[in-house]
Amino acid sequence: VPNCLKDANNDAKLGHGQDYLYAHDYPDHFVEQKYMENFKLFYRPTDLGAESAIRARLEKLWKRKYGS
Repeated sequence: VPNCLKDANNDAKLGHGQDYLYAHDYPDHFVEQKYMENFKLFYRPTDLGAESAIRARLEKLWKRKYGS
């Protein structure tokens, strides 16, 4: 787990919580932040039903990382 995602309440001196970007403070409630060393795609929505809207939003936010 990256230090920015670790609980800073008890271990702030170890860097936990440092450099965390709170998504709700940014436009569209989205901020591109590095959580893993290499980008990994865990979910690829289809073009069917409600997933098409999810896919369109992810493609917009991630600038085509979610593209096929």
